[in-house]
Amino acid sequence: MPQQYKGGRARVGSINVWKGLALTFIALFVLMLIILAITYYSLQSSIDYWQSKYTFIELMYSNLENQLSQSHQLQMLLTSIMSCDKSGPLNTGSFEYCYVFVPSGYTGVLYITVSSSAPVEIYVLDPFQFACFWMGSCPYHYEYYAIGTRIINATTLSSGEYIVIVKNINNYPALVSISTSTTYIQSGQ
Repeated sequence: MPQQYKGGRARVGSINVWKGLALTFIALFVLMLIILAITYYSLQSSIDYWQSKYTFIELMYSNLENQLSQSHQLQMLLTSIMSCDKSGPLNTGSFEYCYVFVPSGYTGVLYITVSSSAPVEIYVLDPFQFACFWMGSCPYHYEYYAIGTRIINATTLSSGEYIVIVKNINNYPALVSISTSTTYIQSGQ
């Protein structure tokens, strides 16, 4: 009988070891599940944070794209409105003109092409300078000046209104061709 007791005791001890290992495994498994759950929620929180940042950046990009599109549309509209093409005879002492407008917040690059059968003067004047030019009652400066029979040039203008004048300075009529166009650059770029 003592041998059975030993065998039974050995069996109870090995069962306790297996129970201990099973409980340890279950505890580790539960602990691992808790760590995984915490990690999952932490990652989900990070994903939500970065998703909101991505959505914000996407919105900002879309707004910027719309602004650039509107700016490009404005520039195209102004370029088409502010181009001028004229040709024909210009009598002695007479002048022909083209209007130029550069909106606030922009700088304009005015391209001027003039061909003439005789020398002509080309002026770019603001409205006050033009009034002095027209009336001859006050001295005036100009934004641009050239003289010749073939002039191809560009000048940069700040925001404002301007008049391009082509004046026949000869004692006889001249056949003149005038072409102006303006491109616009947003100030600060």
